[in-house]
Amino acid sequence: MKKKLMAAVVAIAVMMFGTTAFAAGSPTAGSTKADTTVAPGQTAATTVVAPTETADNMAKNTTVGNPDVTVKPVADTTVTEAVTQAKNILNNVNALGTITGNAAVTAAAADANKTVTATVLSVVNLESTSTNSTVVVNNSAIKAGHTYVVLHYTEAGWVTLPATVTADGVLSFTADSFSPFAIVEISVTDKGVTTPGTTPDKKADGAASPKTGETIPAAVFAMLVCAAGVVACAKREENN
Repeated sequence: MKKKLMAAVVAIAVMMFGTTAFAAGSPTAGSTKADTTVAPGQTAATTVVAPTETADNMAKNTTVGNPDVTVKPVADTTVTEAVTQAKNILNNVNALGTITGNAAVTAAAADANKTVTATVLSVVNLESTSTNSTVVVNNSAIKAGHTYVVLHYTEAGWVTLPATVTADGVLSFTADSFSPFAIVEISVTDKGVTTPGTTPDKKADGAASPKTGETIPAAVFAMLVCAAGVVACAKREENN
């Protein structure tokens, strides 16, 4: 009996660890550390706005014009990591201005009366057999005349890519590999003025809210129940 219970514990443990495995190239919770080092001379206020959609809906609402690129949803942890990285890139607004080619962003870095906001519009996993490609992304939240960067998760961590908006809903960027990508809008407003259509994210420094269908807590509970059964069984055999 004890051997059977132990086998059940091992089986559940394997299943539990299997549920924690994410798609290749996806960051796990906590792998992206919050950086508090602000560039010298930067006085602008900064804020991050997290996605309001679920990971599944972000994948459904984001399409690509490349026939060899497929859009897949990311894990909830990847969304959390992308939000953390969006906050990190705001530590050097001047560098963001250089990447985007936006003089207003560059000037805002040393302006204490400005607020620079990074709004994470979509986080998706892009899969392709290509190794280097200009990707055309379609998402209705993308607006012509606005400024964007794309955060790309690589083996070396997150990198910031420049992006070009050619029309409402259409954005392009060049990548040398495929994995999770986050589309981030960069905007500048006078301090105290909220960017239209956004709400500051109150969870930017914490984990994403659990989504329906997460199975890890249930697996942990089942494992603990089986472990308790093994201990009870062992004690009963000792008493006999």
